[in-house]
Amino acid sequence: MYQTLVLGLGVLLLIGVGYFIGHTDQAGIITSVVSVPVSTSTAQSTPTNIAGTYVCDIDSKCSDPRILILEEDGELRMTTSYASGVEILEEVGTWLFEAKGDIVILLTGTNTEVYATPERLSLRRVSDVTLTGLPSANPEYKGWGTSLFRKELKEAE
Repeated sequence: MYQTLVLGLGVLLLIGVGYFIGHTDQAGIITSVVSVPVSTSTAQSTPTNIAGTYVCDIDSKCSDPRILILEEDGELRMTTSYASGVEILEEVGTWLFEAKGDIVILLTGTNTEVYATPERLSLRRVSDVTLTGLPSANPEYKGWGTSLFRKELKEAE
């Protein structure tokens, strides 16, 4: 009796896992933790006009002003000026454009240290010149989910 009950619960568990994997965008928690950015050579569908310098200041809903530089080669730099004005944090990492239209940034450290665990943040492309942050569970990036980054357009020379 108990063996049949345990076997039945095991089968239901496997069916539930299969359903979850088949009906979500991700294969699960494990793949999102260990995933690494795709090299730019495989990201052929990336719009070419994403790279550039984006600014998020207090008027753009950033609690701490940030400058985000997305390079053509997939590298990035982000400078955060804390509201107190005392500290400035310069972070480096990589970025990629996902098929569903979001931009994923992976912060790997600063100019002087490498993070033990890279920080993964996401942005949604609102227009050709505007990105908005998607919520982050990390308290170090509080307010990221309400951030609005505007692309600095180069003046004609």
